[in-house]
Amino acid sequence: MIPLAILLVAGCAGSRAADPATQAGNTNAIVIRNAQMSGSVLESIRTNVPTVRITIAPGECPRIRFRGDLSAVQRRDPSVYVDKTLMGDTCILNSVLAQDVDYMEIYPSGLVADGAMQRNPAGVIVIYRRKE
Repeated sequence: MIPLAILLVAGCAGSRAADPATQAGNTNAIVIRNAQMSGSVLESIRTNVPTVRITIAPGECPRIRFRGDLSAVQRRDPSVYVDKTLMGDTCILNSVLAQDVDYMEIYPSGLVADGAMQRNPAGVIVIYRRKE
């Protein structure tokens, strides 16, 4: 009989995958693959992330709230990364075409598994574009 401790260690090592979208499951990420995308990037987020609120005012960047406003004074948007590069604001979500996206990782909690990306209590959106 194999001791339980050995089974647990072997099970953990065997469950790791090379695909970052699979690893994202360990941090409560919502992964949206290109086949699941409908319309724009923002529409795909709206239809695949429960409780998200997206407000788009003319001439402004989209306001995205995963869990409501953090406070009446400090309203923050999630951090947006495209191919692991931090963007300055959420306006980039208006210009990234859904057909160019391989997959997106949405972290409503703001806790990101990748140490190269900063945590954000307002959430994190990571977009991976298709490589050709």
